[in-house]
Amino acid sequence: MTKYILDSQSGDFYVDAAITIHGHYHRRNERDMTVRELFLRALKSRRKTRTDYVLKHLGIAAKHLEQFEIDVPDAYNQLLKTVMGFEPAAIGSLWKYPVYWDFERFVHIYLRHYKEFFIKASGKGQGTSFQYNYGDIRRIIKIVLDMHKDDIQASLSAGKPYNKYDNQGAYYNGNYYTFRIAEDGKLMQFHPQEQ
Repeated sequence: MTKYILDSQSGDFYVDAAITIHGHYHRRNERDMTVRELFLRALKSRRKTRTDYVLKHLGIAAKHLEQFEIDVPDAYNQLLKTVMGFEPAAIGSLWKYPVYWDFERFVHIYLRHYKEFFIKASGKGQGTSFQYNYGDIRRIIKIVLDMHKDDIQASLSAGKPYNKYDNQGAYYNGNYYTFRIAEDGKLMQFHPQEQ
């Protein structure tokens, strides 16, 4: 268990673990300035790490993200709130072999396939887009995965990845979706196919 919360080289908590731990203690005792400082430091570290990852993933410089903030401030604020607040989670809950996504896969799916987050300077962030709004995308992912639950579970129980793509794409509500799940249950890819 400690390998998920402690960095084996430095002995420090991973940033996400530190935020969870310090946030819990901070909510219980808001007057403890040491815990507050540790919590704020972890949040600052998360912001830098995640912003750097977004810039790298989209192949853009910080100035392009700053321009995005000027051009479409509402989308920028939603992007920041979404990226900073994301916590890894199981998508297929209560499954024997759960399907989950981590921050990197979440960013890949949303930044490349949610049109409100497309940044003009990025050639990487403009794939096929969802016809749904941001709030519905996770729900659609869960619905599509639930439709294929038995096949996904069979693959994962055998230690194999599960893929749906091209002519075998998953059909839901007028759209075909491509998705790929790694043998450990990590959702690697999910997006609508071109029409």
